[in-house]
Amino acid sequence: MVCLVQGNLLCSGELLVPELSLLDIFYPFLLLLAAGGFWTVYGLRPKMRSAFWFALSFLFGTFAFSVEFFRFVLPDVARALFAVGFYCGMGAFLVFGLIIRAEREPPYIVISAIAVTCTLTVFAFALADVHVLMRVCTAQFSMALLLLIGVGYARRRFTTKTDKALLIVTSFMALLLIIHPTVIGYYVGLPSTPLDYDRSALFLTMGLLTMVAALLCAALLVREAIVVIIGELKTLANRDELTGILNRRGFDEAVEDFSRTAQSKGHQFAILAVDIDYFKRINDTYGHGFGDRVIHSLGQMLCAHHGDDGLAGRVGGEEFVMALAVSSLEEACHMAELLRQRWARQTFFADQEDVRSTASFGVSLHRADQSLAMTIAQADKALYHAKQSGRNRVSTDQDVRLAALKQMTRFSDKAAAPDGAKVALKFSG
Repeated sequence: MVCLVQGNLLCSGELLVPELSLLDIFYPFLLLLAAGGFWTVYGLRPKMRSAFWFALSFLFGTFAFSVEFFRFVLPDVARALFAVGFYCGMGAFLVFGLIIRAEREPPYIVISAIAVTCTLTVFAFALADVHVLMRVCTAQFSMALLLLIGVGYARRRFTTKTDKALLIVTSFMALLLIIHPTVIGYYVGLPSTPLDYDRSALFLTMGLLTMVAALLCAALLVREAIVVIIGELKTLANRDELTGILNRRGFDEAVEDFSRTAQSKGHQFAILAVDIDYFKRINDTYGHGFGDRVIHSLGQMLCAHHGDDGLAGRVGGEEFVMALAVSSLEEACHMAELLRQRWARQTFFADQEDVRSTASFGVSLHRADQSLAMTIAQADKALYHAKQSGRNRVSTDQDVRLAALKQMTRFSDKAAAPDGAKVALKFSG
C-alpha cells in the first residue's frame, strides 16, 4: 500500500497515525467540560440566559479545536472553514453571555458581522493558499476585537470580586490575542513565515497562555453562576411558600443584620408580633383553602407596609412578626394601629357572603441594654396580653408591665385584708 507522508503524518507499514500534542487533546476536553458545566447551570436555572450562551461558546470551542483531529482527513480549505467558523462562534457567543450577564442587550448584528467577516476572510485565504499563520492571525485579531467589545459593554455593570476578576482575565486574553499576531508580523514576517514556526517555543507558549486564560475565564463564570444559584436556593429556603415573605429561619437571620445596621446608624426599631384572631374558627367555617387566602393576604399587607425600612416574616400558622424602623414606641404603636384598622376593613368573599377578620398586635421597642431575643419575647408577651384583653387591639410591653403591677397590687391587697380585719376586731373588743 502506498504511504503518503504529509506534515505530522507518521507512516508505519499500513498504519497512518497523526502526531498530536497534549494540547490538541487536553484543550478540547476541558472546553467540553466547561460547556457541560454551563448546560447544567442553565438546566438548574433556565432564566440565566448568559449560561446558555456560555455553554454554546465553549461547545463551539470544543469543535474548533477538535478539527485538528481531522487534519489528514479533511481538505485544508474545509478544515479552515470549520475551524474558524467554530472559533468565531465561540467568541461571539462568549461576548453575548458576558454582556447579558451585565444585564444589557448585546449588539447582535455588530458581533455577528465581525464573526462572519472573519470566517469568510479566512476561508478566502485558504482558497488562495495563504500561509496558515496568516489565517491564525486574522482569527486572533477578530477574537480580540470581540472580547474588547464584551469588556467595554460589561465593565461598568460588574461589581462583584469574581466579575472584576473575570474582566481582568478577559482583557488579558484579548491582549494576548493582539500581541501574538503582532509578534509574528514584526519579528517573523507574515508573508514569509517559516513552516516550522507553528512548532516553535514562542508559538506554543502563546497558545498555552491563551488556553489558560480561556479556562480561567470559564472557571470564574461557572463559579459565579453556582454562587447565584446557591444564593437563590438559600433565598427559597428562607421564604414562606404560602405568603412569599420570610419564614422563621429567614426572619431570624435577617433581623440580626437589621439590628446591627440600625445600631451602627444609631437608629431605633420596634418588633411587632401579629396574630389573626379566631383563625381556627375561620378554617372550620370556610375551609383551609379560604384560611390560606387570609394568611396570604395578611402577609402581603405586612410586606407592603414596611417597604425598605423593615422586615416581615411568618413564624407560625397564623402568626407573623415585623421589625420596623421607628423613632419612639408611640410611633410603633401608631403604625401597628394603622395596620390593625386596615386589616379589619379587609373583605373576603366566601360562600356568597363577605367575611372580615381581625388581628391582635404586640409591640416592643428595642433598647440598647437588652438583647434582640428579649425584645422579641416582650413583643410576644404584649401580643398575648392583647389576646387576653379582648383581641383586635394593640398592646405594648409597657401595658404588660402595668398589668403585672396592678395584679401584684391586687394580690397584696387580698393578702393584707384578713390581718386588717383582725386588727379592727381587736380594737373594737
